[in-house]
Amino acid sequence: MTMNWKAMAVMALAGTAAFGLTACEKRLKSPGERGVCYSVGHPASGEVKFNVIARDVPTLEHCAVQLYNVRMQRLATGTTSDWTEGSYGGSFLWANNREVRYSQHYEGPRLPFLVRAPGNRLVQPGSIVIEDEAPSGPVTVELPDNLPTKP
Repeated sequence: MTMNWKAMAVMALAGTAAFGLTACEKRLKSPGERGVCYSVGHPASGEVKFNVIARDVPTLEHCAVQLYNVRMQRLATGTTSDWTEGSYGGSFLWANNREVRYSQHYEGPRLPFLVRAPGNRLVQPGSIVIEDEAPSGPVTVELPDNLPTKP
């Protein structure tokens, strides 16, 4: 069955319109002020509020630590949710009890940025490797019973 050119043109126009509408979706923008670390609040009014945590913060990593500390303070008072949100220099941060995640867009993918390490420190993921002691004697591994055999 072949489609006539009018039907194809209508489908192409509908696809273009749908793509255009998704491109118009309003994204949350982070304040781009240099050196200012924010906590993102969601008051009952529905409008997002950016609250200053600290000024003269040199890097995104320093802001992530500031946000994590704010989260720990809020946990002590019982005034936090699963994630504490923040922003710095146009980017967004999310902190929980184990890690801080990062994204360039509020609606975008949240990538691991800093993780909690022994000694209650925040470090880059994979930067601390804990090596097990090497065995002193020979190591044997059991052979599985269900290995495939050659015909």
